[in-house]
Amino acid sequence: MKILNLKPLNFSKFMKFNYQRLMLKTSLIYLLIGILIGLLMFLSYQFKMFYWAYSLKAVHTHLILIGFVIQMIMGVASIEKRFTTEKEGLIY
Repeated sequence: MKILNLKPLNFSKFMKFNYQRLMLKTSLIYLLIGILIGLLMFLSYQFKMFYWAYSLKAVHTHLILIGFVIQMIMGVASIEKRFTTEKEGLIY
C-alpha cells in the first residue's frame, strides 16, 4: 500500500499582494463574530439572562453584510482579476 506524498498548498503564489490575504482573513473574523452575536440573539429568546442581546440586531447585520460579504468579495475579486489579466497576456 503506497502512502500519498501530499504537499501543503502554497497560496502565496496566487496572491500578489498581502492585502488580499488580509482581507480574506479579516472577513472570516467578521463572520465568526457575527455568528457569535447571532447565537446570543437566538439565546435571548430562550433564556431571559440574554435579553440584552436582542438589541445587537443592527450590529449583527452590519458585521455579516459589510464585514464578511463585502470584504470577501473584494479579496476574491482582486485574485480573479489577476488570473484573468495573466491569461489574456495583460500583466499589469
